[in-house]
Amino acid sequence: VPVDIALPCATQNELDVDAAHQLIANGVKAVAEGAYMPTTIEATELFQQAGVLFAPGKAANAGGVATSGLEMAQNAARLGWKAEKVDARLHHIMLDIHHACVEHGG
Repeated sequence: VPVDIALPCATQNELDVDAAHQLIANGVKAVAEGAYMPTTIEATELFQQAGVLFAPGKAANAGGVATSGLEMAQNAARLGWKAEKVDARLHHIMLDIHHACVEHGG
């Protein structure tokens, strides 16, 4: 089956080398993790060697994780932040993540 983008979002290590070879053979252009480490290290290396754009879960799934952290912080402090405040804080977090990815990404 031809594929442009793969979005592994379920279990850890669900994309292994065999799956990576199959995705590459079927034309995958990008892989973006939506879970905690759904791609094995070997599969990640294979994607990178094949020139497939790869977004690790630490970056691609960061918005959801950061929002959960902000929610926990406001709950712990017994505060009720307005949506605009949460959005502003999340925006700064995501900018920091973007800058780190640009600086350190391959």
